[in-house]
Amino acid sequence: METITSFSNQTIKVIRGLLNNKKDRFDMGSFYVEGVNFIHQALENGYEIEKMLVVNSLIDSDFKHQVINRVKQEKIFSVFKEVFLKISNKEATQGMGAILRMKNFELKDGPTLVLDRIANPGNLGSIMRAASALGIINVITISPCVDFYNPDAVRASMGGIFWLNLINEKDAREVFNKLKEKEYHQIATIVHEEATEIKELKMHFRPTDLVAIWFGSEAQGLDREVASMFTNKLTIKMTGKTDSLNIAESVAVVIHELINL
Repeated sequence: METITSFSNQTIKVIRGLLNNKKDRFDMGSFYVEGVNFIHQALENGYEIEKMLVVNSLIDSDFKHQVINRVKQEKIFSVFKEVFLKISNKEATQGMGAILRMKNFELKDGPTLVLDRIANPGNLGSIMRAASALGIINVITISPCVDFYNPDAVRASMGGIFWLNLINEKDAREVFNKLKEKEYHQIATIVHEEATEIKELKMHFRPTDLVAIWFGSEAQGLDREVASMFTNKLTIKMTGKTDSLNIAESVAVVIHELINL
């Protein structure tokens, strides 16, 4: 097993690039994760591990050993703790990280989220966490949008990223038409007065229906031109003192109400 002893090691440089630059991630088709649970969930969902970094002194549980044993020996690299800490995003590091190969996804029939121009990686990660917990199959982002593999998004997803079909598209109208051809019931979430409340809207759908729920950007919501394509427009009625929810909270509420688990 090769040992990485220096911060100037080429593998460490590659990881720094994956953590800091979207271009590096997509040029390589790879992203980096840290922590035994993330690596475990990636393996469970068929993600290819290109390289795994291990701090031997921190491999202190049977679970960690079990995960390591699932990876080919030639892909495992021992790394000095002080070097690993330079790229670690955790104060209490578990001493395990991995470069993962991105997967190519195609739309599958099932509950779908469409996110138009989401900018904050923490929000995207929280959305992925809620989506994977509440029965969503596909998450489609429409550019310009933060990428799924941004380290803050990956971390905020709490592993939810590995259980979803992740698709990025460039044109909202093309996405709308593609879903329409597949007979999806498409719902726009907006804050305008003409929108229907969740309780009323969900009475019109059966659990077996294909449903795609659209959300717009944090700052501006769904673009009015995009929203004009929809027959079904949804809003969340506020009954308390606060007059709004953030995007991740809104997604969780709507999924919970509309998707039959």
